[in-house]
Amino acid sequence: MLELWIKKYEPKSLSDIAGNKDVIEILKKFAEKKIRPPNLLLYGPPGSGKTTIVKCFLREYLGENWLEKTRIILGSFERSIGNIRSLFEEISGAQYGEISPIGVEEGQKLKKEVLFIDTIDMLTNEAQKALRHVMDLFPNVTFIATADSITSISPPLLSRFLLLRLSRPSTDSIIAFVSKIMMSEGISINHEVLKYIVEALDNDIRRITSFLQFIHASGRTLGSIDEAKELLGYNLKEVRELLELILSNNVGGAIKKSKEPLNNGYAAYDILSLLFEIIQRETKEFIPEYVPPLSKLISKYIQMSTQGVPDNILMYSFVIESTEAIRHG
Repeated sequence: MLELWIKKYEPKSLSDIAGNKDVIEILKKFAEKKIRPPNLLLYGPPGSGKTTIVKCFLREYLGENWLEKTRIILGSFERSIGNIRSLFEEISGAQYGEISPIGVEEGQKLKKEVLFIDTIDMLTNEAQKALRHVMDLFPNVTFIATADSITSISPPLLSRFLLLRLSRPSTDSIIAFVSKIMMSEGISINHEVLKYIVEALDNDIRRITSFLQFIHASGRTLGSIDEAKELLGYNLKEVRELLELILSNNVGGAIKKSKEPLNNGYAAYDILSLLFEIIQRETKEFIPEYVPPLSKLISKYIQMSTQGVPDNILMYSFVIESTEAIRHG
């Protein structure tokens, strides 16, 4: 069975992580000295490696059996107050309401040492209040969380964490990371072409790794940027730059930028679909009130793109209407 490279080459240690070296060094010190860390909240945009970093840290801090000592909560699925209340029994063996109001005693044996809340920003307000209660009752448990953004997390809950800001890995650090994969798999791509691929895929390690696996499996070779462009079919970096110009209400710059992908052979439908993907995937990276009107506009123009409207007219109209919406939003 074909093994996915994103799984095969998933970092297993903090030293394997690309980028965010300052945060990595902080976590390494806790892991190496086996010092219990404060409650941690790692936040940053999708693709910054939040979940991977936490897993690597827990493996080094707790050992290879870290999963046995950790309860993982997926905020996107277990986001209700009922899910949070169930943690009482999972951590201590006691039912909700059976724990003393002053919490467990220092040194009391618990079933879990760490509670990892992945995407804590997805918890409902009531669930966030319940989590604060859990944290106060179990001072012996280390709470570690991840979030794309901290704007939807209540200040009282935030105050219980040490905040660690992550960013997407730089182009150079990603090139260094995927070069090891290429060497291991026998792939040869020159530096300039590889740099184009990394930037075209918006510095997203998962996408880049999957693309390299596709190249390897298909037996293709990429000797030039033009060949990479033809195979990729799109450039997320260019689309993101267009979105940033729209959000900054730079009408002239956005009109000019919208022509570039069209001149490179991309269809308006493709450009609009990628804009929609970026907004939906990274909603919290943008000003929240702009997301609904932009999403609605993009959906409208995607529909128009299937009705025979010329691409250049379609993109021009979209830029004008979207910047107008931002200006009066």
